Amino acid sequence: MAEIRIYKIIILLIFIITNIDLQAQDIHFSQFDNSPINLNPALTGNFNNNFRVVANHRNQWSSITVPYKTFSFSFDSRIAKTPIKKTYAGVGILFNTDKAGDASFGTNQIKLSGALHRLIKRDSSFVISVGLNMAINQNNINFNELYFGSQYNGNYFDPRSPSFETNPQESIWYFDITAGITIYQEINNKLPLFYGISFSHINRPSQSFNDDNLVRLDMKFNSFVNLEFLIRNNLYALPSLSYYRQGKYNELNLGGLIRYNTTHYLFKQLYAGGWIRQKDAIIIMIATDYQDFNIGVSYDFNISSLKIASRGLGGIELSIKYLFGKKVNYSAPFNRHCPVFM
Repeated sequence: MAEIRIYKIIILLIFIITNIDLQAQDIHFSQFDNSPINLNPALTGNFNNNFRVVANHRNQWSSITVPYKTFSFSFDSRIAKTPIKKTYAGVGILFNTDKAGDASFGTNQIKLSGALHRLIKRDSSFVISVGLNMAINQNNINFNELYFGSQYNGNYFDPRSPSFETNPQESIWYFDITAGITIYQEINNKLPLFYGISFSHINRPSQSFNDDNLVRLDMKFNSFVNLEFLIRNNLYALPSLSYYRQGKYNELNLGGLIRYNTTHYLFKQLYAGGWIRQKDAIIIMIATDYQDFNIGVSYDFNISSLKIASRGLGGIELSIKYLFGKKVNYSAPFNRHCPVFM
């Protein structure tokens, strides 16, 4: 009965979010499941090794204007022994940096992340995780590259004219909080289901470059669902979806990957597939597991109304994950592995 209720919740979630007009906001990656701590802080330390390093790079809109460039780097560790029975922990640190547009609007973030992972069943087929990260954010902007209506005198633009902006600052700092929960469950002992939700900007920090607190950062809601099932022999399907909502902006990604488990001792697994970001882009991706590395490359093909200017070109994205240390091989109750797609 529990499995039936879970399926009903997932179907309801898909029905709700696919009937909303969708756009997007905030830093994000098309390869959302290859940037785990950005996706949900409850994923901190959720892997079968001692340490994990993740790097992501995105270059977007170079066909239209100054490219939007985003880089992310994270390091996290799994802590197997905690004072709480049937519970392990994870701690990590995350760095994000982003440059956007002609005025070089920059975002720099340092996040400290932690999570607890509780085994509901002793065979680890049902695990609930909770996580929290706390961040110091810095935004900066080059006002010299902006044009204001007051600087147009009717005939030409005069950059020496006052903009009448009130005490503008070129750099601001603020504190930010994100919390999340994930659930891993095996349905009938053969269908791994992984889903979670998170809330970012819980404290609604001010993001104003003036001397006021009127510009509050909207809270962001994020959810994801990942499945894995065998197609035949060594071929697996990994369908997934992610949904973001921030203020009046929404984003939905639907799709997934096909994974082939090879017999090669170096290239262990091969991936191919993609997602559709509703009313925005078609994303294609290829990836491989090489020794202890996972390397993925994706490209966004723009399908929104902007395609007239972009010529259908969007952004390229690269992800690299590396697990190292002593591989975790627990006896019961830690006798199963976390899903490979996370």
